[in-house]
Amino acid sequence: MRIISGTLKGRRLFAPKSQNTRPTSDRIRESLFSILGEKVIDGEILDLFAGTGALGIEALSRQAKHCSFAEPDKSALKTLQKNLEFVTKAQYTLFKTSALHTLKRLNRQAKTFDIVFLDPPYEGSHAEEIWAWMRQNTLLNPEGLVVYEHSAKKTLENNYFNLRCKESRIFGDTALSFFME
Repeated sequence: MRIISGTLKGRRLFAPKSQNTRPTSDRIRESLFSILGEKVIDGEILDLFAGTGALGIEALSRQAKHCSFAEPDKSALKTLQKNLEFVTKAQYTLFKTSALHTLKRLNRQAKTFDIVFLDPPYEGSHAEEIWAWMRQNTLLNPEGLVVYEHSAKKTLENNYFNLRCKESRIFGDTALSFFME
């Protein structure tokens, strides 16, 4: 796993030894950031269920202004902290808590984002908790975007509360869906 482009291009990222973390592949990240294009530049990014931090670090490498990472798993957290050694501390905030707890904390700070990477474990109800929270709280800046990485087998609604799916792309057993207001 490596950084695809930008100021950190070619840097290798560490991956945890546990099977609990499923890093987004280089191929999918390359496609994702090709789709996002210049929207990343100077953006405020939120990487929920950050794992290795590959999505957020890729965004920082491509000139995002700041990225907030949320990761509660201790094994993944050690790997994420190792991977963040390439990045200036001013460029990121690390939350060592669940995605939902992080969202509540960011909401109290009135923090909003241009891009939210939502990459929960494929099994479980983690994503539904986040969607329910987003229904009642402001998370996105105007023109903001939620990039939801999920199993290609998962059937999605076109609308998740106040957000509409603008596009979905399938990469083998992984899908990326793009939601906006």
